[in-house]
Amino acid sequence: NREKPAGMPINYVNRQADSLKIRIDCQYDPLVYTGGDGAARQEIINGINAYLNDIEFNGEFSTTALVDALQKLNGFGAIEITSVQSKYEGGNYQLFVSTCNPLSGYFVLSENESTIDVTPIQ
Repeated sequence: NREKPAGMPINYVNRQADSLKIRIDCQYDPLVYTGGDGAARQEIINGINAYLNDIEFNGEFSTTALVDALQKLNGFGAIEITSVQSKYEGGNYQLFVSTCNPLSGYFVLSENESTIDVTPIQ
């Protein structure tokens, strides 16, 4: 928020969120998620969305920070992100390794294009 001299035009731009496609493997405790794979998968989705909502506007997405946030969820063991990609306004998905700044300023999880594999801890 910078002050502008009187008469200076200010252009506001509103863009769609960058889409995030993720492939993640998680192990869960079947005693905690008695609803099975579906309940555990939904908890991971909720955890990813909570992490994305906590990133400040124009903030950096970090795979390490996401894993840290998901490991705080009750009833999960090993969590491994095997692939993460982002896409800006209808472009093509671009693979990134550990961090990414959204071009629109924020991310939204593409649940339909993401692969979230959950397996019970044996």
